[in-house]
Amino acid sequence: MDEYPYPITIDGSWTTSVSKGIQNKLQIYFQSKKKSSGGDCLVHYKDQCSTRATVYFKSEDVRERVLLRDNHEITVENETVKLRLSSSSGKNLKEACSPSVSSSCQVPVILDSDHSGENKHHTDRPVV
Repeated sequence: MDEYPYPITIDGSWTTSVSKGIQNKLQIYFQSKKKSSGGDCLVHYKDQCSTRATVYFKSEDVRERVLLRDNHEITVENETVKLRLSSSSGKNLKEACSPSVSSSCQVPVILDSDHSGENKHHTDRPVV
């Protein structure tokens, strides 16, 4: 697990009836450079009643590439599930899993749609 120190928290609107297959769907999706801009990763999804999972990437560059992508969706039982991503920026795996890390360390990435139908990428990171 120490080989995958770069986490992203995933929130989705999947139902508990499909939760058993979510970990596998997320693994396939985030390993695919074509689908998610992803790469080598591990997915942790422990609570079958939750709509939150964590993806740990081996490379910080891959994690950043995934975060920069405008739109993340998976298909679960013929329904499109939009994924919301947030990152514990600069934290290693042990810090990210520690209960002492506050949620203020996370940089939310919110994907939403304006009236033109285009997806917009919003982040709380300062523009440099």
